Amino acid sequence: MKKNLGIWFLLLAFCLFLLHGCAEQDYISEYEPLVLPEPISSIADAQYEVTESDATAEFIGPYGIKSLLDQKVYWDGETLQADFYFPTDVSIGDINGARSFVSTKLYLVSTDKYGSFPYEQWLHDNVLGQRKQKCEQVICNIYADDQLLMQDRYKEEDLPYFTHYENIQIILPARIIEPYYAESLMKLIRKNTPAAEFAIQKSLINKTHFLQVRTSYSVNPKLIEPWQKYIEQEVASLLIPEIPSNSNQPQMLMLQLFRNGTLYYQTIYSSDTNTWS
Repeated sequence: MKKNLGIWFLLLAFCLFLLHGCAEQDYISEYEPLVLPEPISSIADAQYEVTESDATAEFIGPYGIKSLLDQKVYWDGETLQADFYFPTDVSIGDINGARSFVSTKLYLVSTDKYGSFPYEQWLHDNVLGQRKQKCEQVICNIYADDQLLMQDRYKEEDLPYFTHYENIQIILPARIIEPYYAESLMKLIRKNTPAAEFAIQKSLINKTHFLQVRTSYSVNPKLIEPWQKYIEQEVASLLIPEIPSNSNQPQMLMLQLFRNGTLYYQTIYSSDTNTWS
């Protein structure tokens, strides 16, 4: 009798294992990273560095970029590049302060009626003076915890638009928004994807919102249909306000799936079509 019970126990355990495996396959799929846009090449090299060490204190003081850890500037005779280094908890104000400095002072070279600004003398001596060299482009790189977060490229031939890059794989506290519906959406997501982490990040360069689901495994994209329906009914109208009639720039929601921090799937909900693509 005990022997038969042991056999039945083993059979039951085996069946449960098979059921678990089948259930697991419902939400696990093959993992292939997406090919993402990349920033343009950096000219960061010791032979091109023209960094003024005392400029960091000027940025923190008069310019009020309080969380700046370090800054470096490079010039190769054609490209002027400024790199700013921040901690992960950098504020949007500090990021915008660094970007504004590069666009107004290094690219447009507007004067400051309240006094001099960092690198002003170097600019006049090397780029704007009698020996003026042609500056083909100006690049601004923003780093958070030593990872490239953003890049702006200012180049005259790109007018009236400029090239911007944003690394959306980084979890940045300054980008995270926590609306009231986030908890309900998180519960819906976790019904199919155990131990998933969920965050909504708002782009720093446009009006796109990234709804990001992060796991240690790859989620089967066929399971996201209930999430999409919930987002359409409960979220889209709140995140995408009514578009002005004179606007030709649709606002978007991007539902993204990450495995171990790497993006492998995304689908986009656009305000101009009200559909996913």
